[in-house]
Amino acid sequence: TAGSRTGIANHDHRAAVSLADHSLVLRDGRLIDANPPRAIYGRPADAWVAAFFGTANLLSGAELAVLDGQHLLDAATTYLVRPEDLAFADSAPREGTVESATFLGFYEDVRVRLDDGPLVTVRDPGLRAPAAGRRVGLRLRDGATPHPLPMDEQERDRP
Repeated sequence: TAGSRTGIANHDHRAAVSLADHSLVLRDGRLIDANPPRAIYGRPADAWVAAFFGTANLLSGAELAVLDGQHLLDAATTYLVRPEDLAFADSAPREGTVESATFLGFYEDVRVRLDDGPLVTVRDPGLRAPAAGRRVGLRLRDGATPHPLPMDEQERDRP
């Protein structure tokens, strides 16, 4: 009927986001996030929700500042940067070494160890991902906006 809502419970976030126009995220019986799936993916309530909804690069403002010269970043804050928000660049202020590349059809997930920094995932479209061991430059894609996250140190150390 008009105005009625139907709800389903689903533990598979991929299925849930493809079916839902609004999602509720529960952890330990508590409501953590309640938004449309696109909003939860792009601006999750915390690091746990970010990781639950997909690959999450968690970078401090200090680590991210080198990749991004456009946003004012707090060095002590942790930011979410999704893999599709990073890009390879010939002349980039931040470099690293490719550890692995996983072919996933329309894109490849490339794991890069940043110099003196964290391991990040770059989602590279097409069939041109750099091979393991190669040195690469990284930058934040045009239009990408890092999302600040509340997070404690235990969450930051999780894989």
